[in-house]
Amino acid sequence: MGKFGGMERKIANLAGNNKPRERMRMPSRPADSATDAILLHHHVIGNRAVATMLESLCIQAKLTIGQPNDVYEQEADRVADMVMRMPDPYRRASRGVRTVSSPGVSVVERPNGEMISGEWKIAGRSGPNPLTTGGRTDEELLEGAFREICPLASRSGDRIRIPATGVSAGHSDGCRCLQDIEAGLPALKTSRPPAEITAEPHGWSSTSSSADPVQVSARHPDDPFQWGYWTTTTLPQPTERRHVKPFWQTVAHEVCGHVANYVRTRGAHAGGRSDNPRHHDPAIEQENLVAGEHGVAQHEQRGYEFAHGGRPATRHAGESFLSSSVPDFQHASAALPAYASTTSVIDSVYQTSLLFPVFVELVGVAYANEGGISLALDRAHAAKAALITKGVPDAFTSRRGAAAHRYTVRGRVEPGLSVPNTCQTGKNVEVYMYHDPRSLGP
Repeated sequence: MGKFGGMERKIANLAGNNKPRERMRMPSRPADSATDAILLHHHVIGNRAVATMLESLCIQAKLTIGQPNDVYEQEADRVADMVMRMPDPYRRASRGVRTVSSPGVSVVERPNGEMISGEWKIAGRSGPNPLTTGGRTDEELLEGAFREICPLASRSGDRIRIPATGVSAGHSDGCRCLQDIEAGLPALKTSRPPAEITAEPHGWSSTSSSADPVQVSARHPDDPFQWGYWTTTTLPQPTERRHVKPFWQTVAHEVCGHVANYVRTRGAHAGGRSDNPRHHDPAIEQENLVAGEHGVAQHEQRGYEFAHGGRPATRHAGESFLSSSVPDFQHASAALPAYASTTSVIDSVYQTSLLFPVFVELVGVAYANEGGISLALDRAHAAKAALITKGVPDAFTSRRGAAAHRYTVRGRVEPGLSVPNTCQTGKNVEVYMYHDPRSLGP
């Protein structure tokens, strides 16, 4: 028999299926059609094995009739045995790929010259997240973040890809970052796709570049807490302040800062503190480049961990934190507002503390004409009492393994006057979570 027929018969025999071929054939198709034979393989060995055979070009059209046990049937025996033993159809070894190199990036290529894509898989939920407002899915949220980094990014189902060439005007750094990952990550990972990203409720945004596939987690943007960082600038003199950033910038830090750095160093390091604290500066620099393309001024960009690029070392070094607030206290009152927003903030701190050893800073805010600093401190202590009651104790073990006190309580007087029975920004408690003690304000 020919190549196609010999392999077909061998696979059927290996699967223990001795039924005549005609009984498994769709009656509306010709008896010896290639489509019919592929359907037979779907019945016998399943979709994944057939997909592998097609991708590795094992299946060919039946062109001639050969003699039993000829070289084609022997080849069919070998391929069928390989397919039946194959543990994972997505391993590079089964796809006949090779690695080629370009400056700074290694690229994986199929035998026909096609490059294997470093596309991203959106992991986790496929429907609306409980935190999501407006019916947005995690896929839509993450697609939006990637498109903010580079407008050329596109999504199909749960996959995000970027074209191999071309950049979008004003987004050259963001597009190059995604293109380097698209081209180079498959050479460093065996999984297909080689990277996964998820929007995680209550999670601590992070990247595990050593995992296969790479794992990126970004805290869901509809969580009550948003990511922020300390700024550091030399214009006109060193200035430090807290800056809260949008969701796309959080994704840019993890993807362009950490994953792209991992690819560009060919797996040497991912720009994280765990391998070398100084390696975090390149990740911060890439985040700032993408932020700059969105008009984030230098004095609002993230500070570096060490003296870098002419910037002097200051008290704060770009540490990150999570930021939220308990708003709308009544005039001259320290009682926690009985609103859903209060409950969601308290619950989010509790859920996060179950996953990570976090410090908590509470900054009460009040106007002078309603009680000033004394009332501000009372409001902060009321929030602390609610958190302890919820199950977030003061005593805990820090990330460094040391016994520590979780809470820092401060107060601040807001300029201006409180107007009774109105919602004002000066009548609230600012809540910050962090794991680096240097993130403590002011």
